[in-house]
Amino acid sequence: MKLAFGRSTETSTQCVVPLPAQPLDRSRSDLLLSAGYFRESIPGEVLATRSWGELARSYSSLPRDTYYEEGNRFRSLNRFRAILRAQTIHLSLGEEGPYYQPRCYNAELGDLQRLYTSNPVLTCFSEPLLWIIARHLETIEPIVGSSLFEIRVHMIRYQPEPTRPCDSSPPGLHKDGEPFSSIYLMAKTNIVGGATAVADNNLRQLEQFSLDLPGGGYFFMDSAIYHSVSTMRSGLDDAIAYRDIFSVDFEPVPTRLLCE
Repeated sequence: MKLAFGRSTETSTQCVVPLPAQPLDRSRSDLLLSAGYFRESIPGEVLATRSWGELARSYSSLPRDTYYEEGNRFRSLNRFRAILRAQTIHLSLGEEGPYYQPRCYNAELGDLQRLYTSNPVLTCFSEPLLWIIARHLETIEPIVGSSLFEIRVHMIRYQPEPTRPCDSSPPGLHKDGEPFSSIYLMAKTNIVGGATAVADNNLRQLEQFSLDLPGGGYFFMDSAIYHSVSTMRSGLDDAIAYRDIFSVDFEPVPTRLLCE
């Protein structure tokens, strides 16, 4: 999907983005319904934008995740609200607030009101975010029949040390409790491990792969699959190691997954 964004209106907190006039492609929606996920890469023209570079550099300034010290990770959380209407996306800043997962989805950090600061580099006008939102609103809308979405963007740096590896939270196969999510690699250096596994709801592994190139990622429907990332370790003891992830959650309003 190649987008030529034209911003008809914009302010400091919102923008209206016309989409190219083209027939609706339901192939991604059909694939999501049949497989529960698909792999994809952000196109090169988006990776070449100034905002991609600015976002990539901002990971070095992310605050430490004090809720998961043993994970040795750094993260931010930005919230947006998106409306898909008449071939346009109306994107605005969402309301600030804590991030919450029920314990049934995250035994370690569930039932906590986690407060993460927003990353000021990420705005409504960031081309990578616009590409991701435009692509996946068109994927989700035929499935859920909603045109209003809460968007949560997690920018996470995993930074293992020679004697201190990193894990995701929760480790192992799990669900996040977010109806739809996409995960992309921003950057990776001196990392051993960090392989992604995807399994069906009977915990049968469907695929294992590694995100090695910037922009590589996958999109999934949480109710259909489990996923995990393996332990991350530093390769060379005398060199910094990190794995930077750009994760976007899509919550159709008023749809919300509940614990079973």
